[in-house]
Amino acid sequence: MDKEAYIALYNDPNTYDQWDIGKDHVRSQFLLTNIIGPKVIELGCGGSGFLRLLVERGFKCSAVDINPKWINLGRERLPDVIYTHSMVEDFETEEKYNAVILMEILEHVIDPVVILSKARSLLAPGGRVLITVPRVGGPWDFVDSHVRQYDLPMLSTDIVQAHFEDPIVYVVGDYIYGVLM
Repeated sequence: MDKEAYIALYNDPNTYDQWDIGKDHVRSQFLLTNIIGPKVIELGCGGSGFLRLLVERGFKCSAVDINPKWINLGRERLPDVIYTHSMVEDFETEEKYNAVILMEILEHVIDPVVILSKARSLLAPGGRVLITVPRVGGPWDFVDSHVRQYDLPMLSTDIVQAHFEDPIVYVVGDYIYGVLM
């Protein structure tokens, strides 16, 4: 998929809104328990459902998304979050974050190693990149917007290629989780 087709796909105003992501959601709990420090950025924030949970807990949040629908809706819903309309690959800032969230984004992007490297570049000392992706063989295998389907070895390979050392990567149910430092 070329960059123009990718942008067109993710600028669709009819994409699914995950605002109501549950506080007891397994993925949300994984992320919440692994965030250290007050500054968090979510790359590929979608409907800002997870950011809502962070704001409710007092985190200082920023977000990046390619779809202007999500950026505009996020600004309305969570005015204290700093939103940027951009492809993650093109996002630039001098800010450093205690946590960089990649929640169901890597399966959608053109080059996941570039995204992982970008996430690493945004980390403050001691910070963490937190990843969730659907596992191949789960109910999301045939989602049209998925560029790839991950298994544990494939995600581990991408992580190593992005120069993370000693990642913690594991499968629970239909998802793969990663804590990268």
